[in-house]
Amino acid sequence: MHTHPAIPLADSHPVAEPVRDLIDAIVVAARAGDDTAIRALLTRLAPVADTITLLLLRYRLGLREQQMNASASHDGTV
Repeated sequence: MHTHPAIPLADSHPVAEPVRDLIDAIVVAARAGDDTAIRALLTRLAPVADTITLLLLRYRLGLREQQMNASASHDGTV
């Protein structure tokens, strides 16, 4: 059984440079709301994606903070 860090990944985690470039492009496209670019980039990322890559993408997109805020809103604590 493999164990992975439970904390958000730092950008220094071992991800190949071409994959890191795709992640950067996805983040830019997502922040710009460019759905066409997002789909194209995810299609390129899919064949090389692994757990570390997806966790890094999640971290770079800031989904952990958004998810926590959404959970708090549903609990009535925000």
